[in-house]
Amino acid sequence: MASIFDQYESQQGSYSNHVSGTNSSMSSTLATSLFRNLKLEEDTPIFSKQRINFLPKHDIVQFVANNNRIVLAMTNNVLIRINLLQPQNIEEIDLGKFCTQSNQVYRLFLDASGEHLLVSLFKKPKADESSTIEAIDCLYIPWASKKISAITRLKGHMVSSVAWSQRNASQTLTGPIVIGTAAGQLHEFELSQENSMFQSGMEPYCKQLYALTKVEEIDGVQILSCPTDDLEYVILCCTKTRLYSFRGNIPSSEKRPLFSEIFLPYKDRTDHYIEYHGSIHKPCLELHYEPNTMLAFSFAWTNAFGVYYASVDWSKSGSDISDQKKLLKVTRDSGSSELLSKVSAGLVLTPFHVLLPHDNEVSVVSILSEKVLMNDRIPGDCGDALGMCQDSVKGTIWLYTKKGIFKCKMDREDRNVWKAYLDQEKFDMARKYCRGDELKLLHVRMKEAEFLFEKGDSVRSAQLYAHTLVPFEQVFFKLNSIKDDSGLRVFLLEKLETLGEDEIGQYSLVTLVLLEHYFKTLGLLRDSGEDTNQEYKKVSSELENLLQKPRVLKTLERNSNAVYQLLSCHADQSNIIKISGLIKAYDRVVKHLINTNRHMEALEILTNHSSDVLILEHLPTLLKTIPIPTVDFMMSLGHKLDPVKMMPKLVQVHASKKATSEIRKYLEYCINELDRTDSVLHNFLITIYATEYPDKLLPYLKMQGENLDSVYYDTKLALRECVSAKQDVASVHILSVMGLYQEAVELALKTDLNLAKATAEKQRNNPQLCKKLWLVITKYLVEESQDVTKALAIMHECELIKIEDILPFFPDFVTIDLFKDAICESLKEYNEEIEMLKVEMNEASKIADEMRSDVQLLKQEHTSVNADDLCHECHNSLLDRPFYLFQCDHKYHQDCLTEAVMAYLTPSEKHTVQKLRSRLLALSSEEQRGSGSNQDASTERVEVRAKLDDIVAFECLYCGERIVDCIDTPFIADQDWREVMAEWR
Repeated sequence: MASIFDQYESQQGSYSNHVSGTNSSMSSTLATSLFRNLKLEEDTPIFSKQRINFLPKHDIVQFVANNNRIVLAMTNNVLIRINLLQPQNIEEIDLGKFCTQSNQVYRLFLDASGEHLLVSLFKKPKADESSTIEAIDCLYIPWASKKISAITRLKGHMVSSVAWSQRNASQTLTGPIVIGTAAGQLHEFELSQENSMFQSGMEPYCKQLYALTKVEEIDGVQILSCPTDDLEYVILCCTKTRLYSFRGNIPSSEKRPLFSEIFLPYKDRTDHYIEYHGSIHKPCLELHYEPNTMLAFSFAWTNAFGVYYASVDWSKSGSDISDQKKLLKVTRDSGSSELLSKVSAGLVLTPFHVLLPHDNEVSVVSILSEKVLMNDRIPGDCGDALGMCQDSVKGTIWLYTKKGIFKCKMDREDRNVWKAYLDQEKFDMARKYCRGDELKLLHVRMKEAEFLFEKGDSVRSAQLYAHTLVPFEQVFFKLNSIKDDSGLRVFLLEKLETLGEDEIGQYSLVTLVLLEHYFKTLGLLRDSGEDTNQEYKKVSSELENLLQKPRVLKTLERNSNAVYQLLSCHADQSNIIKISGLIKAYDRVVKHLINTNRHMEALEILTNHSSDVLILEHLPTLLKTIPIPTVDFMMSLGHKLDPVKMMPKLVQVHASKKATSEIRKYLEYCINELDRTDSVLHNFLITIYATEYPDKLLPYLKMQGENLDSVYYDTKLALRECVSAKQDVASVHILSVMGLYQEAVELALKTDLNLAKATAEKQRNNPQLCKKLWLVITKYLVEESQDVTKALAIMHECELIKIEDILPFFPDFVTIDLFKDAICESLKEYNEEIEMLKVEMNEASKIADEMRSDVQLLKQEHTSVNADDLCHECHNSLLDRPFYLFQCDHKYHQDCLTEAVMAYLTPSEKHTVQKLRSRLLALSSEEQRGSGSNQDASTERVEVRAKLDDIVAFECLYCGERIVDCIDTPFIADQDWREVMAEWR
């Protein structure tokens, strides 16, 4: 089944689909990577060992290492010292002076600096003697030499454990040393390689500090120094059954013995130890030092009941500074009841593990999970494990058997610590040891979120769920199933913060779901009458903060339809305007305001956020309801508002018989103030004038003028409107503009005679038309009124009208006496015209006689052509080819003159010349081929040549009018101007 994300993204565009696929694959990749990385870490062994290329001739008895220096005790009573920085230099020290065949090395003790070595010797009991071992000597061997010194003051004491002063840095002084003996005694002494007059030997002092109440061999001693107080110490020592703790302050770091006062309070006390009864092979007490500090923060002790582990807490009072104590009861294997601590041959403590060598293997035990993580086998030819130690300075771990030495390594031992803490539900520690690994952190967050949800802490759980890979819908339904919805709100808010910029589809989905949640919560509070309480204010404030985020606003803009549907479904009136305004969905805002009859608020929105789309859609409605402020707003926009686009809406409003006066006002503003010449505006204004404001119609038409080419309205439409509205005077004016003067006069005669006369009089510049119009008026007067006096009066108003023009209009029964004066006046004018014509005829006869004389003289004139005459155009011999000769004595070849004249001809003349020349060439070709009739071809050629001569040789090129007419022609043609300018540059 597809997830909610996939279903949502499938409805988005191709880009969103791509983003969704990327996110889905990314989530899958993260989950796969988490599994793969954890699996690889589990497959890589935490503990590994490598055998050192060292094959001793004798078996190894003891092994110690510190500061890159190791010391081995062999069965032949020889010590081998190796500096790991110079492994090729192997030193052997023979202890034969102190040892015999029955005497052997019991234990070796090397200080942290590797400069001082103590060797404890013992005598092996014979088979028929008791098993009690007998102390022989304790030897001191400095690293700087091979000199062996017996510590006389420890004669008779079996040194079983040693605690060195970690703060000692001298190569000649050991510093105060605390030793434990097999008799259960603690001694402090100090060794020196220097002899002085105040010292007897190398042992400045040796003093018993404490004797255990239960006499047991002290198998381990450790000195812990307080990190905050140089004078405070804790001394730990262990036996097979008890772990003792002594805590106190020393008076001075210079006083000797150094630790004596620490033990004074414990002589009669029994509360300074813990006890576990039982038998154990080899108890051990080990510290774990923080790197480069030599400060111990945890310790472990093996006993018959397991491995006692505790961290060090100096803030605790009393001798017991143990914290987070636990007893690790780890068995050898799942089917065994024998504890590893009973059979282990040593102990090494790391930050999170305990290494227990036993038999032929090393067991790695997790301190956190208390389980054996692995058992590493020792090769059979090496024998069983004898012991294990750690270089307290370098941290190197060493394992030794009778036949071999192994260098051990803990490989990223904290890799699974986070998982162990996670299993224990210690989530803070688990996060700490994730070491910033996001894949591990995802796993921790998921487990902690589940844990908190089960505990009922839905808010904290939601915060963590938002940062996991748990499917969105799964968390949503889980949090939505509980009554308290605060966790769901927190989850959605946190989820928004985790989504990347490219996760557009998911961000949109979560945003819409979150809005739905807010609207639902606010709606429930309003319905219950709690819209004034603190909870409502809190939720409203959260919603406002959400809406202030730029990315949220962009998302809402992309999904504005879905947002508006949510708002509508919840009937959230207060947020509809707010959110629509924030996402710039002003169309929604205006619609809502109009639907709720808040028209002035809607107009205010348009005023502040006007756009052509909004205005065209909503202004008509506002014009019907609040016309005055709406038109004022439209006029305030000026040129920003295109009135042509508004025309359909304005016509629609006008048709509803509303806001006509305001529409007229706006059209007048556009025409008069904005100088708009769009015919549709003028036509609509004429319609309004004709139907609603007739007194404004004629002034407007007169303002437009009477030139058809200069008026901005459609004359036909205007005429139809005027005729429909019975505005005859305006119709007369429009007919005059259209050039329909006779129709204009005829219409004017029906309204006003003076208007008709004025219309006819306007055509004075066209006497013929003017006369025609006056005759229409005259005919109308005669036919309508039969008033001869008025008809004759027309002759006085228009001198173009004669008596003979108006006589045909009168009926036959009218007597001539009425026209006597007019007829006499007309005859008198005709006589004057006849006399003037006679004078003109005489003058024309004289001119004709003169022209005949000029023609006779021209016939007698001639021009001669010499053999050396040249063409005035090409300056070659004139007689080479056909030529033209002009009276001005200019001579041109036919082709030269034709080419020169082409520059002065009109385009049509050029075209004619080219056609004629082409035809001449065609005729010449036909004559040469002998095709057709020669006589017809010659006749046609003569005609073509004559036409060509009429155009080309009409006048002399240099003396004619053509050359004069082109005097204002630029020397450089327009098409050649740029090219010439470029050449000059």
